[in-house]
Amino acid sequence: MKGPPNAGLSLWATQPAHASAFARHSPNSHVHTSPMELAQRLEAIYTRGEHPVLPYIGAAFREPAPTDLRVMTIGINAYVSKEHWPPKAHWMQEWFEKRQHRFHRRVFSEAAVLAAGITAPSMLFAGRVFDPHRCVLGTNAVKAYLPEAEGKRAEQLSEAHFASHDPQWHEELQLLAEADVAPHVIIVFGAPFWEHAWRAFHPEHTSLRAPVNVHSFQAAWGDAPHRANRVTLEVAGKPHDLLLVRLMHPAGRSKVGSARWLLDRQAFRELAKPGA
Repeated sequence: MKGPPNAGLSLWATQPAHASAFARHSPNSHVHTSPMELAQRLEAIYTRGEHPVLPYIGAAFREPAPTDLRVMTIGINAYVSKEHWPPKAHWMQEWFEKRQHRFHRRVFSEAAVLAAGITAPSMLFAGRVFDPHRCVLGTNAVKAYLPEAEGKRAEQLSEAHFASHDPQWHEELQLLAEADVAPHVIIVFGAPFWEHAWRAFHPEHTSLRAPVNVHSFQAAWGDAPHRANRVTLEVAGKPHDLLLVRLMHPAGRSKVGSARWLLDRQAFRELAKPGA
């Protein structure tokens, strides 16, 4: 498994040719998107291929409140048995809404544990509120349903499965940021998509474009290598802090890599403090 090309608790800062200081862009350069337009534009990104998986979009992404802690969760893929094939695009939305499977229940519970830690006093998002019923956007790295025979286990997936959906991943990030509802936390469950996730924000690899720029990228190493990055975005001249973390897949049984485990890591706690 690869990680960002830096070591220790390290910082990358960048000012692309089209951006200088946070104040350069006028707030009027925001792309204002209504709640309905946001859902429609996200759906358009997801429905380009066959058997698309539509994301679960909590109300905090559609009708944000100033104190929301918006959390994006990324699983690996969704598979469907032969007897239920072909799948319906909205099935995964319903699975999240109903907490139908163990995976989805664990996604919400792990997100809640992590959110409680990073919204505590003296932490980066102190004062923000995580409501699991409204503050989650749930999606997958592979944005199409796979047959059970092809996608039941992560080791069955090839690099091509992830790379083919990278353009959609990058576009949804761009859209959320432009709509002023960029997540504060992105949780990647499992290792397969991790490199694709951090590359989307790393100054040497990002495809984000104005009015969205990566202002800085910081990686936690020490006792939490390849587990967490802190990103500061510049969105239409305003800073936006984001924690990108990797947790163990909800199907795992080990405590290593859980939200509680990560919160106990000194390197992560240092990364997730104001001014780190």
